[in-house]
Amino acid sequence: VNKQNILPDGWAPSDLVYIQNGFMLRAEAAQAWNAMMQAAAQDGITINAVSAYRTQAYQTNLYNQYYAQDPINTPFLSALPRRSEHEMGLALDVNYGDYQLHSDLESTATGRWLAAHAQDYGWILRYPSNKTSITQYAYEAWHYRYVGTNLARQLKSSGQTLDEYYQ
Repeated sequence: VNKQNILPDGWAPSDLVYIQNGFMLRAEAAQAWNAMMQAAAQDGITINAVSAYRTQAYQTNLYNQYYAQDPINTPFLSALPRRSEHEMGLALDVNYGDYQLHSDLESTATGRWLAAHAQDYGWILRYPSNKTSITQYAYEAWHYRYVGTNLARQLKSSGQTLDEYYQ
């Protein structure tokens, strides 16, 4: 799912399960999230879910809020409904403790831990700072996408985004 590949209207994942803070992910992604969060905790690192699965209605409202504030930049800052990875139940927004989104996440202990280990649990930083022209979204230090360990490791070692891999 991205700006060109959209979800069918009304589609929702059938295997959502609850994770930290009452958020939901698809079962496989939730299992990987829990394993990653536990491994981080063993290393003294806190990772908090700030957002996960979103319904089509929620994404519509969120996009409209962004649009009302900044119609010119909204397409670069928020996904249209049916184009959000959150609607697939495979994306998380994370932080290190206060339940806010932080653009400096990568420079924190949590961000450094994620950069070193997220791929081992199947997660990738989806919108890196040096790939905005490819992803067509602004840098989001907090947005992680579950793709499975094999692909996550391949993307990490190649430096590719998911978009580059599938092009």
